[in-house]
Amino acid sequence: MPETKYNHKGVEFLSNLIVLESNGLDIILGMDWLTNYNGVIDCAKKMVRLKHPGGKIVEYQAVPSNTPEARLNQANAVADIKVVNEFPDVFPEELPCMPPDREIEFAIELVPGTAPIYKRPYRMDANRLAELKDRSKSS
Repeated sequence: MPETKYNHKGVEFLSNLIVLESNGLDIILGMDWLTNYNGVIDCAKKMVRLKHPGGKIVEYQAVPSNTPEARLNQANAVADIKVVNEFPDVFPEELPCMPPDREIEFAIELVPGTAPIYKRPYRMDANRLAELKDRSKSS
C-alpha cells in the first residue's frame, strides 16, 4: 500500500505499508519510517517524539503496563493464541502447584581453570580433504 496516510492527533504522516495478519496491532512503524520523521525514542519516559515535515512535533506516550487496560490486553493476548486454545490440557489457566523438589539438582561441575575442548565438528580423511580443496580452488 504505497503512500498511505496515517493520522495521529490531527497530523498526517505518510508511509508505505505492507499488509500483515496480526492480532491487536493496527500498524507497525519501523526504523525507516522513524528516520523519515526524525523519530526520537525516550525509553525512560516511554515516549516517541516525531517531527512532521511541516515542523509540528507529535509525541506518543505508552500506556503504563500496570493499568487495567494493559492487564486486560495481556490477558486477551494469551487467549487469542490458536495453539493455546487447541491444547487446554497442556496450557491450563492456572498452574496447579510449583514443581516438586528434586533429589538431585542438575549441574555440570567444572574444574576451575579448564577450557573447552577444541574438536573439529567432523573428521574428513586426507584424500577427501585434498579433493575438496581442489574443487574450491577451481571454482
